Amino acid sequence: MTDDDLDRTHDPRVDGPDALAHLAQAEKMQQAVRRQAKWYARYLVLFGVATIPAVTAAGFIQGPVSGLTFALVWCVFVFAVTLWSQRFGVSRRGFGRVHAIWLVSWLVCYMAVLFIGVAVFPHNLAWFLPGAVVTSIPCFVTAYLEAHR
Repeated sequence: MTDDDLDRTHDPRVDGPDALAHLAQAEKMQQAVRRQAKWYARYLVLFGVATIPAVTAAGFIQGPVSGLTFALVWCVFVFAVTLWSQRFGVSRRGFGRVHAIWLVSWLVCYMAVLFIGVAVFPHNLAWFLPGAVVTSIPCFVTAYLEAHR
């Protein structure tokens, strides 16, 4: 067999019906990835909903037992939703950047509400409930944007 024979039999170009079949398969795969990547929007909504009672409750922690209990419950929740999210194994292009922006935004709100609330408005529902809603906003905004991509 010569080099010319190899070039003819292993031509990497695809044309005709094969090209259409490959394009159709690529479109199916792209749709499947989009559908599977919707888990992230659900994850964010769940996290946003859980943020409201968590941040509100955090403002009323008194003593190490309630603090430890709160931390344990919140860690179990975060672990559970993270474990749940691992089932999907699909994320869209740019996921890491979007997730980092969401997480930093959420953390800034969370820390601001807690630090200001504990220092200036301890055990004040009028501070912690609206603060909890504000803290959940990055979750809901990112979920909305992800659901509409």
